[in-house]
Amino acid sequence: MADLISLNDVLAAMRTGDPFDVTVCTCDEGRKRGGEILELTNVTVQGSDYKNAIRRLLLPNQKIREIHIRLIMFFNGKKVFY
Repeated sequence: MADLISLNDVLAAMRTGDPFDVTVCTCDEGRKRGGEILELTNVTVQGSDYKNAIRRLLLPNQKIREIHIRLIMFFNGKKVFY
């Protein structure tokens, strides 16, 4: 069984500013696209939209990628639960 981590612990770890690895599922209801699995490594939080549960991640190539916190599957190799 894989190690588990709660979503609250994930969000607390993101707030520290330390780089982390995260695996997320994409979803765009407006364009009816998504379902891809993204593995993002060595990222940090650049900003947040708490109302919509969005986190903006700064990638190593200096690009920004937005993710929804409920679509986080793994954080630093640990399976995320709610």
